[in-house]
Amino acid sequence: MEFRPHRITVLGEVFHQINTSMAEGPMRVLDGIAAANGFTPLANRRRVKLIRQNAGISQVYEINVRDIVRGKNLTHNVLLEPGDVITVPRANIELI
Repeated sequence: MEFRPHRITVLGEVFHQINTSMAEGPMRVLDGIAAANGFTPLANRRRVKLIRQNAGISQVYEINVRDIVRGKNLTHNVLLEPGDVITVPRANIELI
């Protein structure tokens, strides 16, 4: 049996990178991002990654949070599990 603390981590283009407890009850991807005080203006909301460890193997899921907020693909707002890591990449912005 694998021990995982009841914590999740949110990194990248969010206002506060956090490692927080899930003691308050079930959390979904949007709840985790909200706990980190949301996206920075540079966040790529279309390519958010959820990294989950299963039996020592990392699984990476790409989540389009922009679609979730618009009411599309609501099933992608998955329940988080202890040890999950959400990473929010920077948007590719080209300056001319």
